[in-house]
Amino acid sequence: MITKNIFVIIFLLNVNHLCLQAQVNQEWVVFYDGLRSIDEPAGLAIDASGNIFVTGKSKVNSNEDFLTIKYNNSGETQWIQRYNGPGNNSDYPGAIALDGAGNVYVTGGSTQLNAKLDFATIKYSASGVQMWLQSYGGTGEFGSSATSIATYGSGIVYITGSTYNTGTSYDQTTIKYNSLGSRVWVQKKNGPINLDDQANALTTDNAGNVYVAGHISNSGQNTYDYSIIKYSSNGNELWSRYYNGTSDGFDYGYAVAVDNSGNVIITGVSYDIISNYDIATVKYSSSGTLLWSKRYDAYYGSDLGYSVVTDDFLNVYVSGRSKGVDTESDMTIIKYNSSGDQQWVKRINGTANGNDFVYSMVKDSFNNIYVTGAVNGTGTLTDIVTIKYSGEGNELWNVSFNGISNGDDIPVAVRLDGNNNVIVTGKSYSDSTDFDYVTIKYSQTVGVNTISNQIPDKNHLGQNYPNPFNPGTLINYELRMTSDVKLKVYDVIGNEVSTLVNEKQNAGSYEAEFDGSGLASGVYYYKLEAGGFVQTRSMVLVK
Repeated sequence: MITKNIFVIIFLLNVNHLCLQAQVNQEWVVFYDGLRSIDEPAGLAIDASGNIFVTGKSKVNSNEDFLTIKYNNSGETQWIQRYNGPGNNSDYPGAIALDGAGNVYVTGGSTQLNAKLDFATIKYSASGVQMWLQSYGGTGEFGSSATSIATYGSGIVYITGSTYNTGTSYDQTTIKYNSLGSRVWVQKKNGPINLDDQANALTTDNAGNVYVAGHISNSGQNTYDYSIIKYSSNGNELWSRYYNGTSDGFDYGYAVAVDNSGNVIITGVSYDIISNYDIATVKYSSSGTLLWSKRYDAYYGSDLGYSVVTDDFLNVYVSGRSKGVDTESDMTIIKYNSSGDQQWVKRINGTANGNDFVYSMVKDSFNNIYVTGAVNGTGTLTDIVTIKYSGEGNELWNVSFNGISNGDDIPVAVRLDGNNNVIVTGKSYSDSTDFDYVTIKYSQTVGVNTISNQIPDKNHLGQNYPNPFNPGTLINYELRMTSDVKLKVYDVIGNEVSTLVNEKQNAGSYEAEFDGSGLASGVYYYKLEAGGFVQTRSMVLVK
């Protein structure tokens, strides 16, 4: 019998704040080490109560198991579930998702009795009880592994990845399970030249349609193109589209998002004979019509788009890495408007001029963007850096994490809980335990951000944006001199519903965030008082 020594350390570390103002605080850090060997997270999810779920692989001797942990919002371990497949060999989790009841779904690849990897999908209850386990494999001699998962409605689960099948090599394979774990349908996509086809990302829309992104063997030159497939909820392929880059080279799609109008955006890496590999981002309408494609290349080298999100105004944010002129790759974030026009680019280069990379990105209800990535520091190897930007590209805060042994710290995902706390998970190296899971919780002062310290000509209260809004909106105001400031929100009959600011503030420009989640639709008023200045404006909440 193998003795499994498991220990969890909650350890508060010093963290380097590079903030415009004191807006972010590290609440806690929790490490997990299974057997003083390699433990690496693969995914992160958060429920409505702020409980945190992390899944990944944890090595036992020379083999890896699925290892899923639930923490409460204080970082205390609630349960740990380890899964070793029937082949008693390596198992590789790829993704995690929750449903509305708090059930947990983990998927990846698991070694079977025939020594091949098959899809393995596990459902746990919120209390950690395994409710079902389903496997699925291809017909060929090689293994299969799931890469992405999404839930919909009452326990419906979609997973995607690639299975190896006789005569067609690897095919994109997407499966729907119902809440009891019964397989509802399977769809496979094989490219026209029977080479390896890979599904990397999956998402759903409000109507229950399913979108699968990856790459497909679609060229006589034995190269690959982006692929995006839209399935209905009953598994019918509604359309599929392929993007072949400028030089008929290798094009790999890594991430997909659907905006509020049902448009579909895919990003990844695309080869160009002149500029090498570029970040290519492509947008399709809900019916599959190509709307635009954009390429980003700052300097000849290898660039890659790894994450994509959209905001309430149909803007598109892409993040990943890009080669610099005098650096290796930099963390890179690009904003496009709904028409594909580039709005801004942010690049982050660590002090060691090494390879820096954005691994994950998320948006809040105010259309602020959060990215987490790995940055090479001087004397600290790779650190986890997490940054918050406004939609206009202003850096609101920037925080880094360096683990216990100054080793490599590499993130996997960033997510927000219901109180806009920021959760980051990844792996952290320790001299005594090798790589461990690390999960970090940051709290932030959500409310007022300093936009500029320049002194304006006069006091001013701007119109909120967006307006109408649901549920978050931003209110800009300017102060000509240091003043006691009050910014309050009232309903239509004059009852105060929220105090956004009640403090002394220096001269400058500010942005206040208002969240109307708990309010009914209707007209509201906000009033600024600063010294002898008073101004009121109206805004409309529409749910």
